[in-house]
Amino acid sequence: MKEMNDELEDKKSELEELEQMNSVLMTKERQSNDEIQAARKKMIAGFTALIGTQTDIGSKGWESSMRSPS
Repeated sequence: MKEMNDELEDKKSELEELEQMNSVLMTKERQSNDEIQAARKKMIAGFTALIGTQTDIGSKGWESSMRSPS
């Protein structure tokens, strides 16, 4: 009976350690995800600023070519 109680206590402490580790990993995952999302937004904003006028001209040119027969 004492062996079973000792084993149970070991399992409880192991479970607590695993729960703590899981909490730490989830926090790190959220931080990493936030950093990735911020970098993604900056990249999109920079890319849009870089090609913004070219895209407008290209889409207008494409629209007008679709309207008039060649």
